[in-house]
Amino acid sequence: MKPQPLSTGVKSAVFICLCICAVLLLFSACSKKPSINTDMNNSMYRFFLYNYDVLDTMQKKKASYEYGEKFSDKERIAQLFMVNIDGSTTYSKANDFNDGISPGAYIFFTFNIDTSPSSVIAFTDSVYDYYKDSIPPLLAIDHEGGSVNRLRSITSPLPSQLSVSKYCSEQEASSLYENTAHQLRLLGFTFNLSPVAEPLLESNEEFLQDRSFGSIDKTISLSSVLIESYNKYNILCALKHFPGNTNDDPHTGLPRITVSRDVFQNQMVHPFHTILNNSPLHTAVLLSHAVIPSVTGTIPACFSKELTTGILKDSIGFKGLILTDDIFMGAIADQGYDAYKSVESALLAGADMIMSSQKRFVHLIPYIQKRMMEDTHLMAGVNESFTKIIQTKIKTGVLRYHKISSYDIFTMLPSINEYRVVNSNSEYSSIQREEKFNQIKNDGLELYAAYFNED
Repeated sequence: MKPQPLSTGVKSAVFICLCICAVLLLFSACSKKPSINTDMNNSMYRFFLYNYDVLDTMQKKKASYEYGEKFSDKERIAQLFMVNIDGSTTYSKANDFNDGISPGAYIFFTFNIDTSPSSVIAFTDSVYDYYKDSIPPLLAIDHEGGSVNRLRSITSPLPSQLSVSKYCSEQEASSLYENTAHQLRLLGFTFNLSPVAEPLLESNEEFLQDRSFGSIDKTISLSSVLIESYNKYNILCALKHFPGNTNDDPHTGLPRITVSRDVFQNQMVHPFHTILNNSPLHTAVLLSHAVIPSVTGTIPACFSKELTTGILKDSIGFKGLILTDDIFMGAIADQGYDAYKSVESALLAGADMIMSSQKRFVHLIPYIQKRMMEDTHLMAGVNESFTKIIQTKIKTGVLRYHKISSYDIFTMLPSINEYRVVNSNSEYSSIQREEKFNQIKNDGLELYAAYFNED
């Protein structure tokens, strides 16, 4: 599984752009002899600065490509999985069910959370250390608030989305979520599977209850506030569950959304579309398992190409990470989808990452490799997803660009940088992070007391 080569094209484009800049600057210098200050502000200099950003982006893309090339096909395919993690104290070979191969992400549940902030920090640090010579995983958790809060015994209280909608202004919600995001980052988490971006409707209120922000307008505004707040601490969020659910619990059965296409577009797709059009936001989208007969026929949303590629990617224009909900939920398993069929169907529909509540995934990789050799569309999709996942990890700070050299074409112009992608390290020790966490948690306790009534 190899992506299309980029390095030769990148080098050629860099060389051509530099030559153009050099010729134009030499021509300018020959035609007149302005002072250094004048030259620094003339159109040629501004032209270079504009193209400098383009060149720098190209150099970073080259570094990302070269980083990905270091890993085997098996390691690259493994990035397409988010799986359950074993343990809660120290991650070691005894907790590894996948022969040392790092998944794209681990999802934490309550049983993975030990009794103190120091133990949670030690555990997440040990995961990153275990995969220090591989692609580090995103560490994900459901931290919606209210009833869905795996960290309730560790962090300051986080009320449900409906409570935030009821008691907080947008500014207050921003303060609350920024504080919460800071706590999560200090604990070592990089991915929050939140917010629920489904408005509360008669058809889903029994299932969602307090997990929604409520009305369509509140859902749009407060979801955007939440994502922006988490992004400030380089935590990726996931809008869920696109395009929606019903009162049927997908953990035990298949939700069936029987609405017209107009209602589907105006009440269900519209909130996601509007939130995702807020371009500064860095977010993923988590697909539901619901069947929408007017849109997907009898196919669950996460396996529907019309929904995932046709609506989410093409119509809405979403270019970020798309992941499924757990493929071992009753909604999927009871419909005759085994793990192999589920993974292949989701990838062909346009998903980038497969969530699994199981700990083992490595046995699925040979099947994907075989199917990729038989299906060029699947191969192209897997390559695209791998690239997207690496870029996501750079945006969240799990990976980073490290400048290895730079060169000048003229001393008065900025240097052209060359990069490599490396694993990131925390700027603080575990002890410093725990001390900082306790300070931020205390601030969170004060925010909770100020914003929420006891009821």
